[in-house]
Amino acid sequence: MTKASNADDWYLSDRSDFRSGVEEIDTQSGKKCVYLKSVAPRPKSFGFLSKSIPPDEYLGGRLRFSSFVKTQLPEGASAQLWLRVDGDWKEKHECFDNMYESRIKGTTEWTQYAVA
Repeated sequence: MTKASNADDWYLSDRSDFRSGVEEIDTQSGKKCVYLKSVAPRPKSFGFLSKSIPPDEYLGGRLRFSSFVKTQLPEGASAQLWLRVDGDWKEKHECFDNMYESRIKGTTEWTQYAVA
């Protein structure tokens, strides 16, 4: 199984209420990381970072996505990791996890989270 690739391979959303990018300052690993920041006090929608990977080497196996996350979230806001397998996943609940029950809230230092 291949390890996650570098920060430059992520799709960075730029919805009107959010900005995203790649930085090398204050990262968990000392290398590049992707960030997502709200530029509005109360965003109208959600912002996201995403990555698609080819399924070939994962077919028939189990997939787990983990990431280190650091947050500065206002009251009522949350962050989540999502893992979704496209296709006929609506009938297979194990093909979708969005940390709904364990959302990240408040201000946190670099902490590792995972979805499977």
